[in-house]
Amino acid sequence: MGPRADPHRSPRRPRRPQTPRRHRHARPVRRAPPRPRPARPALLAGLLSAVALGLGTALVYPALIASVSDHAHPAWRANALGTYRFWRDIGYAAGALAAGLLADLLGLNATVLAAALLTAASGLLAARWITDHHPDPAERGR
Repeated sequence: MGPRADPHRSPRRPRRPQTPRRHRHARPVRRAPPRPRPARPALLAGLLSAVALGLGTALVYPALIASVSDHAHPAWRANALGTYRFWRDIGYAAGALAAGLLADLLGLNATVLAAALLTAASGLLAARWITDHHPDPAERGR
């Protein structure tokens, strides 16, 4: 049998921590507003890089669409543009995932270097494969 509670004693309540009491007419202390901090160099570099990326994409996107249109037969031009845009959009998602994994494994510098190498390689492949083949003027008359 456990101990019995004393019927004449009130149950214990936990004590609340004492807070210092202020005078009821005391005004709160006014603090000066925080000064704006100067922009960090990394933030500024990131913003400028994002602007440069947006401008570069705006300049190259119409040329890529025109290139696909020029090299597609008019009968299947719409399908060619749809296929190009599909793979381009998949590349945005897959590239972001691959860059994140690569950054986790090898670090940010290696990721930026890999992106630069892949971009250069794709440009060289496009220059090799997507060219205008004009027949020799002597062969046109035949």
